[in-house]
Amino acid sequence: MTDTGIEIPDWLGALPATKVADLIPTPPGLKSALASFSSSASFKAVIELLKVRLEHHVGVRGWDQEDLASAVGWLIEAKNTPVLEFLGDAAKVRVAAILARLAGDGDGLVKQVLENFRRMVETPLLDANTEWRMRPSTVTGHVAAILVVLERLVEGHSVSILDEVSLFYHGLSDRDRTFVVRYLGLDGQPGETLEVLGAEAGITRERVRQIVQRFIDRNSPLRPPLPICEVTVAVLKNTEGPLTLDRWSEELPDVLRPNSPSVLSALRTLERWGWLGENTWLRAGGFLLLVPGVGREEVGREFLRRVTPALRNAMALGAASVAQLSLALNQQRTVVESLLRSSGRWEQVDGDWFVLKESGGYLLPHVAEKMLAVLGPLTVDQLRSGLRRYRESKLRQRLDVPPRQILRRVLKAAGMRVSENGDVVDLLEVPSYVRLNGGEAALVDAFRDSGVLTVHEGVSAIRERGLSEALGRYLLSSSPLITRVTYGLYALRGRRVTHAEIEIATGRLKEQSEPSLLDQRFQVDGSILARYRLPTDRDLVTYYVRPGMIPEGVWTLVDAHGREPILVRSTYVTGLQQVGRRMKNAGATEIAVRFDVGRGEVMVSVATGGE
Repeated sequence: MTDTGIEIPDWLGALPATKVADLIPTPPGLKSALASFSSSASFKAVIELLKVRLEHHVGVRGWDQEDLASAVGWLIEAKNTPVLEFLGDAAKVRVAAILARLAGDGDGLVKQVLENFRRMVETPLLDANTEWRMRPSTVTGHVAAILVVLERLVEGHSVSILDEVSLFYHGLSDRDRTFVVRYLGLDGQPGETLEVLGAEAGITRERVRQIVQRFIDRNSPLRPPLPICEVTVAVLKNTEGPLTLDRWSEELPDVLRPNSPSVLSALRTLERWGWLGENTWLRAGGFLLLVPGVGREEVGREFLRRVTPALRNAMALGAASVAQLSLALNQQRTVVESLLRSSGRWEQVDGDWFVLKESGGYLLPHVAEKMLAVLGPLTVDQLRSGLRRYRESKLRQRLDVPPRQILRRVLKAAGMRVSENGDVVDLLEVPSYVRLNGGEAALVDAFRDSGVLTVHEGVSAIRERGLSEALGRYLLSSSPLITRVTYGLYALRGRRVTHAEIEIATGRLKEQSEPSLLDQRFQVDGSILARYRLPTDRDLVTYYVRPGMIPEGVWTLVDAHGREPILVRSTYVTGLQQVGRRMKNAGATEIAVRFDVGRGEVMVSVATGGE
């Protein structure tokens, strides 16, 4: 353009003419002329063509050579002119007021938000147009919208990432906004399906998909600066290991913390679009886990492998102790608390305990329902005592039942009726899934026929149903329906037992136990010798002794297989079952057990006629 004296720099000549038409403040006629060319035409080529039009006065309406020169000069100047200069005078004053807060005291993260905003407004307009992938009018509109949000922040009002995300809902009806937010999870809740959204609105799934896709197509190519979102994500750089949304939220100051930690999951969508740096997200066990950085799934899975068993055990109880979990997981209390809160399933009831909001169907409530269905109303203490002796199998540990106050909350959450004074528990209705196994049914029937049973009578009731003696002894020691009255005597839990019943049952127990104990006497050397007959139809499990002769405590069994501890009680000895079984298998019908009081040792041998 030598005639006009305008020289076009290379960087400007390479710009598409249609994009330049949006940038420059020109008369409508010139803007229309620039926009009439194809999107691939360079600005320099278009200027040469417009020069020809000027020379021949063809297609020149509403603009002249001076307008053309002014437009080129404005573009050259705008290359280094910040976005701030393209705002109105009133907006400039408001921006200056916000940036003035950078010089004062305040929370470090809030100041970082303001620093990000400062970089926004100081970005040259043409750079913003390219980097943010926005038209100039959209650039200034975006800055003005962020300005409104940050004014609320510096005034002390709480703001969050949702305030920035919502800036992109302009142009959407309330219905379409609902579709976008709920499908993409931009409210922090798990995304709904197109079918559900369409059914609620009375339109087809495809129509909902088109509305959501139009929003994605319009916004996902953008790269807008979002000061609050950027600072929220930057917090992750200062943390180690996997985080729950609760713990992430706790790292933010109050004025930047969202109302619910789940809101932070909306950033996952922005990461997918490339608006923010990516992190690793994992969903498991009802909570969302975040690991700072890309491709760190294995770190999250390793954390879950350690956490899941402990949480599963807590859910079986319907209650979780923060102190116990932090010790088991080797994690700080804050980590455990955030883990429980983030799942949405737990409710904190005091400084240490959380209770499942709906505990029905889990192990402890299920066992409690069985107890109440069979035995009727029970006190909390009776329930707790029965639950503490319950074991799913011989290889499982007993339930670690929570304290009384917490147990009440668990039972209420499971739908059981707890009296106003909190002491008596009952069922509103008997669940259909409550069933007794064959062994439990046999024992319950036997107890209802006779209030107090000896261990032998309980085992016999089991064997009459074709079940094993071992199962009978296991149920007597582990069933929550049964309580031990005294050694060898049992009754249904919650049933009142009289002294007369205990005395009668004790007599029966002595008669049933003595046949195996043939003799027990002192020896010349001070030891005690007991002789036992080995039953032919079963193993001798309980070795009874006459009280008052053998000191109680831990003794040492000495035989060819080594030394093992055994326990001597006032009326029985435990720990001799294996040696008795070995001798029976070797053909012995009677055995002699010698208790050496001086050494605290026990020796077992085959009984002979001389002993």
